[in-house]
Amino acid sequence: MDALIEEPIHTSESIKIGTIKVLTFQINTMRFAVDLEEIYELIDLDQANQRECEITRFEKEFMFGNIPINYISPKVLLKKNAESSGILIDQVCEICPISIDRIRPLPGLVKLLNPTRIWGTALIDQEIFLLIDLQ
Repeated sequence: MDALIEEPIHTSESIKIGTIKVLTFQINTMRFAVDLEEIYELIDLDQANQRECEITRFEKEFMFGNIPINYISPKVLLKKNAESSGILIDQVCEICPISIDRIRPLPGLVKLLNPTRIWGTALIDQEIFLLIDLQ
């Protein structure tokens, strides 16, 4: 019987924490959030170019295909453990906490599109944000 019991969604460690802090941003009309634990630094595009960082555009990194993106206020997210590698994002909003119990898995239809590094959704200030994994 014990073999049929499913693993809990949250580990005891995540239940203790209760919240994660995320950086929110917008690309075109879509809203995204990334766990601060995955970010080394957020810098201007000019700074990234001066440091000669390897920069990947968001739509290429997250396989959004040929969706045209006109970056309005570009920033570069430098990844932890890869400080010279970054992802170009746009319209940074804020840093905010998300309660673990407010995070939801991706809807079935979205899973069919095979978003490789989008792992969930969260409602923040009455807006739905897609949670992304930088690693």
